[in-house]
Amino acid sequence: MENFFNTEDVMKILEETGYKGKENCFFVAIKNTNREGLKYGAMGGALGYIVGTAIKENMEKGEAVKQLNYDGLLINQTEERLEFFPLQNKGIALKLNPAKMELNIENRFWIKNEDIQDIIIKNFNIFNSTTKSMKIIVKGGQAIYLLVNIKEKSIPYQAENFAKFMKKYGANK
Repeated sequence: MENFFNTEDVMKILEETGYKGKENCFFVAIKNTNREGLKYGAMGGALGYIVGTAIKENMEKGEAVKQLNYDGLLINQTEERLEFFPLQNKGIALKLNPAKMELNIENRFWIKNEDIQDIIIKNFNIFNSTTKSMKIIVKGGQAIYLLVNIKEKSIPYQAENFAKFMKKYGANK
């Protein structure tokens, strides 16, 4: 089990997997289980079907798209692509908490920047500005729906890195 709770460990993971870029901006997002679009398969746990051929064409070693059961994602934004490491709960949880998740390095994948149509980041709701909803739209219209806490107690790099990511993609679209 790999530790992803501090910058040094994440950088080690990125180096070992070949996912380290010249620029790295990594943070943790959780599955948006509140999303209404379950019927569209967006949150049905079949992440491979969410982003379709954009991921399939970009997967390392031409691997077929896999159905991934994930509760969260460690995301690394580089100059060339968005890289995703699935996170899974260690047990049953009433609330998704990255501190209680394990990294699944084997099922990592990436999407080239040119295959991303848009990234939309908004306040999750009008009463909570510390949690953002994030929608990653891949060319072709398929999307990944996530929630991101601006600060995570167990993840010291979260606030600084997500602020950089929001600055790039606009937090108030």
